[in-house]
Amino acid sequence: MSQYVTPCLMIIAALTTVEVTAQELELREPLTTVTFQGDAALQVQLKASDEHVPAGTSREEGELVFVSAEGSREGVYRKMCLTPCALELPRGPHTLRVTSSDRMMSFPKYIELRLEEDAQRWELEDATPWLAASGIGLTSISGAALVVGSGLVLLVPDEELPYSKKPVKVAVAISVPTLLLGVWALWAGLPSAEQIE
Repeated sequence: MSQYVTPCLMIIAALTTVEVTAQELELREPLTTVTFQGDAALQVQLKASDEHVPAGTSREEGELVFVSAEGSREGVYRKMCLTPCALELPRGPHTLRVTSSDRMMSFPKYIELRLEEDAQRWELEDATPWLAASGIGLTSISGAALVVGSGLVLLVPDEELPYSKKPVKVAVAISVPTLLLGVWALWAGLPSAEQIE
């Protein structure tokens, strides 16, 4: 009788193993290869959780980066790779954070991925800090000049000023294109990401 039991148990074990393997294949999510390239070594970070990070407490702990930001950008990010690199990610939505790997102060770029195909390629460009800082300075100074100058021109009667409004009007006229230049410099100095495939 034991000669019949052993083969039956082997057949049952083989069928059970086949069923588990088939279930594993059914549960496996299809992966998308996301390739990042660019002219600088940029750190690609993948959002790991939506954990609340109190304002002003952004920090790094090993491979994790805790980001205090507004809305969907706040959370914990895992350092994944330095460009050029490729990641295998499950299909669906993902939030990536791209930062410069060699500077203390970096302007991050957030990328909202919607992975539905087999592969994606992204071209990443690093921030230009001097251009972004110039944009911040120009925007701040010209914006303040525009607000103060416009207030003087529009709200203060001519007879109450001990001087002519003409220099104030010239300052307001100069501050408008300077403000636009500052906004452009700020925008141009930030990192960029473009999907190329």
